[in-house]
Order: sequence, then structure tokens, then C-alpha cells
Amino acid sequence: MANYEGSLHSMGELLQELYPICRSITGNGVRQTLEIIARVLPELRMHEVPSGTRVFDWIIPPEWNIQDAYLENESGERLIDFKNQNLHVVSYSTAIDRQLTWQELIPKLYSLPQKPTWIPYRTSYYKRDWGICLTHQQLQTLDQESQYRVRIDSQLNEHGSLSYGELFLPGRLRDEFIFSAHICHPSMANDNLSAIVVAMLLASKLAQKSRRYSYRFLFAPGTIGCLTWLAQNRRAWSSIRGGLVLALLGDSNPLTYKRSRHAMSRIDLLVQDHLTKHDEQGRILSFAPTGYDERQFGSQEINLPVGRLTRSQEGEYQEYHSSGDNLSFIKPEALTNSLCFLEGILDSLESDRVYRSVVTTGEVQLGRHGLYDLPVGSSGICSSEQRLAIQWTLNLANGQLGLQQIATCSRLPLETHAKAADLLLDHQLIEETDSLNQNKPINHGSLKSIPKPSSVALALSAHAHDVIPGGCHTYAKGDDQYPENAPRFIESGRGCHVYDSDGNRFIEYGMGLRSVGLGHAYPAVCQAAARQMLLGSNFTRPATIELQAAEALREIIPNAEMVKFTKNGSDATTAAVKLARAFTGRDRVVICREHPFFSTDDWFIGTTPMNAGIPDAIRELTTFFAYNQIESLLEQFRKFPNQISCVILEAATTSEPEGNFLIEVQEICRSEGAVLVLDEMITGFRWHLGGAQAEYGIIPDLSTFGKALGNGFAVAALTGRREIMQLGGLQHADPRVFLLSSTHGAETLALAAAMENIAIYRSEPVIEALYRQGRRLRDGLQSIIRDLCLENHFLVLGRDCNLVFATLDQQLNRSQAFRTLVLQELIRRGVLAPSLVVSYSHTDADIDYTISAFAEALEVYKLALRHGVEMYLEGRPSKPVFRQFN
Repeated sequence: MANYEGSLHSMGELLQELYPICRSITGNGVRQTLEIIARVLPELRMHEVPSGTRVFDWIIPPEWNIQDAYLENESGERLIDFKNQNLHVVSYSTAIDRQLTWQELIPKLYSLPQKPTWIPYRTSYYKRDWGICLTHQQLQTLDQESQYRVRIDSQLNEHGSLSYGELFLPGRLRDEFIFSAHICHPSMANDNLSAIVVAMLLASKLAQKSRRYSYRFLFAPGTIGCLTWLAQNRRAWSSIRGGLVLALLGDSNPLTYKRSRHAMSRIDLLVQDHLTKHDEQGRILSFAPTGYDERQFGSQEINLPVGRLTRSQEGEYQEYHSSGDNLSFIKPEALTNSLCFLEGILDSLESDRVYRSVVTTGEVQLGRHGLYDLPVGSSGICSSEQRLAIQWTLNLANGQLGLQQIATCSRLPLETHAKAADLLLDHQLIEETDSLNQNKPINHGSLKSIPKPSSVALALSAHAHDVIPGGCHTYAKGDDQYPENAPRFIESGRGCHVYDSDGNRFIEYGMGLRSVGLGHAYPAVCQAAARQMLLGSNFTRPATIELQAAEALREIIPNAEMVKFTKNGSDATTAAVKLARAFTGRDRVVICREHPFFSTDDWFIGTTPMNAGIPDAIRELTTFFAYNQIESLLEQFRKFPNQISCVILEAATTSEPEGNFLIEVQEICRSEGAVLVLDEMITGFRWHLGGAQAEYGIIPDLSTFGKALGNGFAVAALTGRREIMQLGGLQHADPRVFLLSSTHGAETLALAAAMENIAIYRSEPVIEALYRQGRRLRDGLQSIIRDLCLENHFLVLGRDCNLVFATLDQQLNRSQAFRTLVLQELIRRGVLAPSLVVSYSHTDADIDYTISAFAEALEVYKLALRHGVEMYLEGRPSKPVFRQFN
């Protein structure tokens, strides 16, 4: 970062350079402004988002640029000239070149009668119109009997884009604070060039310091720019712990803070505390859904704790939105004062500490720890006040509140709480967390250790085994699948993070057995389900949403001539087998041997080592072929001529189809009269929006979807050819097929979640993000593997959007013990990774931290290869799910 002090870009020089530029919500003026900002902040990233892109309820308008504009009298004299003052043209004016009478012209002229020497600022962003702004004195000189030529040389480009700039300053922690300034106003100095230059200098100074937290600076057009960033960066929401919208920082009014929608968030309390100390005339306002971009950050679903810092409020000074807001209106001492105040906020933020009580059940017995009757110390703090500070600190130290917030609640001095915290640390009654939500530091080599499950969690787990066979309801989630330090229960999840019953936070890469593509508790999906829940979840007759959801799937899935919903994938695949048998009149099923799981029902489970309770007659009806070996499939048809009802496989898992393998499978099924069933539980909503069938260009007879269809909600679907699917319906004369019929098969809230999920996939680059973040993770891991010479022992397999890892021992055999060791070491570092499946919520910081965790875990792996895994594995190794005995 360039050192701002002493450089050519003083605040005054920057204001002089930025002031003449004609800015709007899009266009070259915005880009020119960002280029100047980038000279001071070279790491600024500039983004272009196409016109027509939907951002929540808004649509980015066509890009607007203007070259010239003027108003001429009959003599050709330019009375109004855009080149002299860009406020003369209503922003986003459409092009015009016409002769107009005064009567035709006057409705398009704008002035300020109360301030006759100033030009007003007017816009027409979302309505095709044009207008000229002028001083009231100029308006009064126009001859009402004359004609005038109006020329506005502007363009609205439907294929243009909106531009914004973003600077991210990573700290030791992933938690971040955001600062934004709008860059859409033309030649007005206080609104908002003052905030732009203050933000530039603040960012430049901050870039030169070591940082505990991460910071993001956003330079974007007002409203639509902020909305665009929020829509394009949903995954960043969960990392934002607070922020400030900066505006109007150069006038002579006292500093004014408008609270965030949270009102009592950490940033709210810090700013309010500083304001009372920094400026005795400072003002504090309540949140309101008006003003600048604080209202976007504070909208219902987004609801981030972002307040606003200004001096004047919007419309509070007479020069507001006029040419009177010029460079002479700016007060240099106000800019300096604003910057000094913001630096104080950041210093406090960086120095404030967050603690977590070690004893969380019941009150701490202070006397037992020697903390009840404390002597008066050198600080002069009396025993009763110190005891009260200790009690408040113990009660509110939850890993989220800083000491500043605790002091605000207790109404005791911050210094008293700092002393109380030191005492409690000395007595090991609290511990300092690395961030507001127990984030783990990013830097490699300083990853903190997650403790083993508590005695409470272990007791709950033992009780679970008493009342639930296996202790849980999904084999893949069982205790036997994880090391002994694994979290016993997950309490909640948000984005790509989950929290266990002991309060530990993990970055997760199982994503609900791949059922969560967007991220846990993804707000839009949850809200869609909640809205539907209020309408009812189950009725006596079909709900309208059943048809709507089916149509939504038909629009994206190539083979979906008809759709049937159910609650889980096993029901869908078994329904496909039943249809295939009814359609063909045959009994046998052929499945792909390399694909690990198709159903919990007898026709599949009978082929696994866990086949107790399944009759031999059923087991014998399912046989195998090998993936990418077309001859093995042909052999099944030769061995069982006219007996095979269907062939079931996934399009791909860790291996890609070779050559025309899938096309050949499809052709063999057609020629042999068998039904091709494609299991898209995993490939659907990961490989392609239309599933693997769209990716590989095949049309299966039937296909099954689940997993990511509802972003974790219980919904699955069977799709396929009408002539087969309709056998499960009423409009045919064949014997009836009891296809899929259950009380909750088309539960409305799950369908609402699925529809919202599909809408997000269609409007946002979800699939692209899965591939991109998976590639980032793969590249980072491969680099570590090469550095440690583990290429033959630790393998990263599969598509970037759906990665898994394989662990091999000294003899290059697959090893559950080494797999357990990797899981153990990752969990110790706050990563829960039974696979390497990314979601739309995994940020770059999450990926980078995970790579650092793997770097340390694989160093242990290398030692275990040398000295034996038993020396490093704590407890028994995990076991395969499918085994005959426990």
C-alpha cells in the first residue's frame, strides 16, 4: 500500500481531482473515480456486474454515459453548457436533440427559487426521461417567446454494467468489519467526496498496520451498488460483525451516529462510547429505513450490524444536493477530525477483547476462588465494585460480547472490567476467544486446538445409544465413522460453519451428506419455508405448490416430462425400480458396483455386507456391472436375457466416464428394452443446474434427485419419461402401480424451500462458485501434498464441486486408521471434513484456513507413516458403514 502521508495525493489534491468527474450509478465516471481510488489503494479490486442483473427486488439499469449537453438560444449561444458544470443535466437523461418552445421546455427545467445562484442535483435512474438543471437566475433570463435547441448526447447501454470497488484487508481472524462510501454523485464535495477521501486515507493507514480483524472497504454507487455487492457476496454476510456507512464528513456540524438496526451491537456501543468522549455535541440517532446504505445492510433478511457516521444528515444543510456543495464548502479540519475519530474506533476495536466463561452452568462460587472479598488495589477500585464487575463479566462473557459491551450493560468503567477480566484469566475462570464467534486464526502455524468433547457431551452420547439404535438416525453420522475427539452433537449451523453442543465452531465439508449446497440455514431458503409453514404444511387435497414445484423441476431437468416428490432418495430410487419392473414385466436389477449407495430398501441393501433380515430370493435379483467397462454390462444382459428391468448408476463419482461410456449404456438399455435409471442424488445441483444428464448429454428414462434439491430440507424427486411415469398415475388402463404415496411426500414447506433453492441456483452463480472454491481447495491441498511428498498416500479425488480424499498406508492400501487420523487432526483445528464438499457459503478465508489446517494435519500424517499410526491416533479407528459385524 502506498504511504498516504507526504504523497502527491493529499486530501485536498484528491478532492480537486475527483470533483469535476460526472458520476452516476453506472458509467465511465464511476470507473474513472475507482481508478483514482486505486492509485492510492493499489489492491482495490474493481468489479463489473452486467446491466439487467437482478439484485433482490432491483434490476441493474442500462449503463449511462454522457459526452455533451447544452441549451442554445436562437442565435446559437450556449446558455447552459454541461462542460462547464455537470450538474446541468439530470442524471440518466435520455438523448435528445430538438428545437423546443419555451412552453415545451419549461417542464424539463429545474431550479432552486430559494437559492437562485445554485444548480440543483436531479436524477432519473429508473424512468426514461430527460431534464436540464440551471440556476433560477438563468431560468429567469429565458425569453418566453423564443425557441431553444436542447441537445443531450448520452447513451443507455443495455449491455453495459455497474462498477464498484472493493478492498479487503485480511487480518489474523476471518471476522470482518465493513466500511462503505457511495461514489455515484457528480460534482458535490461533501456529498460524498468527503467520505470517499476519508475512507481512502483510513484504508491506507489501516493497510500498513498489523490487524487482528479483517476489514473490507466498499466504494459503490448508492443503493443499487450496495444491493449489488450484497447480492453478489452472500457468502460474506456471515463473517461481517459490524460496519459503518460513511457520508457527509466534511461540513462543520458535529459528528452524528445513526445506530444500526441491531441498536446494541458491538460497533454501535463502541461508536456511541467514543462519540460521548470525542465530541460533546455529537448526536446519536435511532435506526430508520431511510437515509444512505445503512438501510440496505439493515434490511430484514440481511440485517447486518452496520451503522452510519456523518456530520450533517441528508438534507440538513442548505447546500445539500446542489452546486452549493462545492469544494469551498468543505472544512479541512472537519475531514481531519472525522478521520481521527474513525481511527480511534478501529484502535478500540482492535484492542477490545472477547472472553468466554469456562463455567457456564450455575454461578461461580467466588469465595472458593478467592475473588469474593478483594482488597482495594493500587487502582483504588473498591471491593464491592470489583466484585460486581467480576459477576457481570462472568455472566456475559459468552464468546460474543466484548468488554466494551459488558461495561455498557453493567454501567461500570471499562477499566474496572479490564481488571476483573485479568483476575478471572489468572484464576482460569474465563478464556479469551480469538473472535466474536470463536473463529480460528487464519495464519498457518497458529491454529488453535479444539478440546475433546466435554463430559456432558459424552454423557448425552451414551444416553443417545440407550434410546436410539446406533445413537443417531443416519449410519454415516454414527460415532463409528469419526475419531474419538469428534463433536458428539451439532447444535446449529450457518453458512459453512457448524456449532457443537460444547460451543465449538467448525468449518464443515460434509454439508449434511452433500444435501446442503448453499449453506446451512441459508436465509432466503429458510424464510421461504417459514412463509409456507404459516400457510400450512399438509392438507386433505393437493396443494398448489406441488404443481408449481414440479414445473420448476421440469424447466431445468432434461428428462423431467413428469415429476413425483417424496421425502428421501431411497424412496425415489425404489419407486424407479418398481416402475421399471411394471413397465418391462421383468424382475432383475443391475447396479454399478463402484457406486456406494442407492437405497435403504432390500433390493440394494441385500447386496451389501449388512444384509441380515433380507431374504435370499430378493438379494439374488440384483447383480452388478463395472463402471467404465461396457463389456461387463453386456455380459449381464447375455447372462440374464429378457430378465433385466433396469440399470441403475450414477453418472460419475470420483471417476469420470471414459469416452462414450454413458451414451453406450443408454443405447444398450434401449436396445435390450431395459429402463435406464440415473441416480442424481449427488450430481444434481452440483455438476450442472440440469444435473449430470445435462452435463454429459444423456437422457435417462428415469432419474432421481434429492440431497441439494432443498438445501437440506427433506425433499427428493423422481423424474422421467411420461409413458413410464404415468404408470404410477390414474390415466392409463394398465395394472395400478403403488408408486409413491405418503402423508409427507409433498410437504409444502420442503417444496417451498426447494423452489427458492432452484430460484437462487438459476439467478446466482452457485454452480460456478462450487467449482471455483473446490478448485481453490484442491490446488492448495495438492501443493501441500507435493511439499510433504505424500502423493502416493493422500489422494484428492473427484470433481472440484464434489471432492473427497483417500488415505493410504505404508503399503499403499486404503486405511481407515489413517483416515481417522486425518479427521482427528482436522477436528482438533476446527475443521469437520468427512469429505471435501464445498458449499456456496465457503469463502476464500474458509478455504485458506482449511488448507492451513490440512498442512498441519498432513505433517502428522507423514510422521505416522514413519513411526506408525498407533503412536498418533487417539483411540480406535473409524469403520466402514457396510460391514457384517460391529
